[in-house]
Amino acid sequence: MRYTVSDVKKACTGVLRAAFPNMPVYDNDTVDGYQRPSFFVEILSRGRTSESARVQRFSFAYVITYFEVTHSEADCLAKYESICSAFMPAVRVFQGQRTRVNVRNVSYSWIGENQDMLQITINFHDAVELIAVADDTDLMEHVDINYTETEA
Repeated sequence: MRYTVSDVKKACTGVLRAAFPNMPVYDNDTVDGYQRPSFFVEILSRGRTSESARVQRFSFAYVITYFEVTHSEADCLAKYESICSAFMPAVRVFQGQRTRVNVRNVSYSWIGENQDMLQITINFHDAVELIAVADDTDLMEHVDINYTETEA
């Protein structure tokens, strides 16, 4: 893989911080001492599948939860629109390089006890990884093919 899930999370958090330079961004392991308004972020696996012995497919999502001082739907929706603009169509994983992860979609939902906290999910297109496998089997040196033509 050219990048890790941690690389993608770091890149996404950089995009979020650039879009909202005065807003604190916390990882989901912060439980005390955070400020409001702020964002909490996490990256979720959407699965890893083996397509063949040498090909794997994997996907993930970046989740942003907005902690407001007081709830304002208009403010939340403005944050959603700004995040869409900042993240789409792709996120550059490493500065100065062409490695990007393409955004499939950006959606939001309302969470929390009163369904008044904005949570934004950025889903990325599946990535495909070619795996180098140590292969110590003998290579085929020749092949004989016999076939018979038949009339249909």
